[in-house]
Amino acid sequence: MEAGQSAPNQRTTKAASIRVLYLLLFICAGIVGTYEVVNSISTIIGSFNLRNQVQAPFQLYGNLIENPAAAATHAGIAKGDTVLAIDGLRFTGMALWQRIRWYAHPGDTISVLVRKQNGTTRIAAIPLEGYPKGWSVEDPAVGTTLADHIFVLIIVLVVPLFCVGLGVWVAFARPFDPNAWFLLVLLTLPQSFNPGAFRWWIRLAWVCDFIGTLRFNS
Repeated sequence: MEAGQSAPNQRTTKAASIRVLYLLLFICAGIVGTYEVVNSISTIIGSFNLRNQVQAPFQLYGNLIENPAAAATHAGIAKGDTVLAIDGLRFTGMALWQRIRWYAHPGDTISVLVRKQNGTTRIAAIPLEGYPKGWSVEDPAVGTTLADHIFVLIIVLVVPLFCVGLGVWVAFARPFDPNAWFLLVLLTLPQSFNPGAFRWWIRLAWVCDFIGTLRFNS
């Protein structure tokens, strides 16, 4: 009798467990899928629209300035300065800086309030520079073809989403298999460490193509 009662209890427990696992999988798929779609769209826009984008006048480590470009150095910015505000907005993190860069165009000027290493503050007006010729798909010298565009779309959009879909499908088919969840992590986690990596590889390929074109024409 006890054995007969334990079987339904086990089935009920297993059904509850699988519902919890599917809920976790649904949440995971939603977060990862959204991240991949947003990152892919951002990368595609950035890769095919460099002519309207600006280079960073300095790199940031937290709110500390690293590797200031010539324009920033000329404006009085030095390595180790602390960024307090950009364009009158209190600096709260990289999201603010990325939002400003998104709407900026080459030739614009930004004002950066920094605290110098001696404790004084300074407002620096930094002109923003565009990317050099040969870095954008719009440059005629690069001569990218339709096949190049399709390759970029496959690498940036199709492959990441395929990896996410494959990982989710395997975990859905075998929710109690730890290896299935481990595969999901392997297929989705590595891309989170450097979401801009694809874009830089694409740009590197364009630069190499541009240099090869110059050598061939010379």
